[in-house]
Amino acid sequence: MKLVCLIIASLSLLCTLSGASLYPTQPIAKTIFRAGTWNSITWIDSGETPKLNEHSNFEIHLWNRTNQVAVLATNVSALQMRQEVFIHKKLGSNTPYTLRFKFENPPETVYSADFTIVGLSDVTGEDSGDSCSFSGSSTLTSGTCTSATPPVSGMNDIVTVTMEIQSSSISAPFPESTSESETLGAIANAASNTRRHSRKFNLQFNIVFVFFPALFGLTLAL
Repeated sequence: MKLVCLIIASLSLLCTLSGASLYPTQPIAKTIFRAGTWNSITWIDSGETPKLNEHSNFEIHLWNRTNQVAVLATNVSALQMRQEVFIHKKLGSNTPYTLRFKFENPPETVYSADFTIVGLSDVTGEDSGDSCSFSGSSTLTSGTCTSATPPVSGMNDIVTVTMEIQSSSISAPFPESTSESETLGAIANAASNTRRHSRKFNLQFNIVFVFFPALFGLTLAL
């Protein structure tokens, strides 16, 4: 096992001596990345040729000893000097990890120092839509991790506004007692007047059509 680590370290040294201008500054040997969160990878221009501005974009691969575990980033510009990567919660373990920076043009590969990734038990928070796809059976041999949540430098305040809506009903006011009494009194008076007019009409009808014909008939009979 020590021989494997020695071979990886030798490859990293050979890549650096062969003119690699990208020099990783994060992670280093004492770096601890956290699974389930975003972590920063940084590098500088060592001044070797070819320069960083002469490189094509590159990929960042995560290796666990001799196995490639995941592709953390693709199409990364060498000039940005920093890249945020998401370490999926399934990748935490006590084994050493290494980053591989792979350029296509010109062909070049740079390795970082070995570092540690702590497991999910040391990370607070739940998984929020992050996904990680792997190929392999018993071990995580390769894959790509993505996350729907972008890295943030701070926490934004969340202001919750609660609107309270009161419903009210509008109803016609009840009539006052005096007005109601007057109204009822007017209705009673109208009814009484109607009854009086009805009796007067009946009396006139009886006099004209009943009494006078009877009187006229009696006169003729005599």
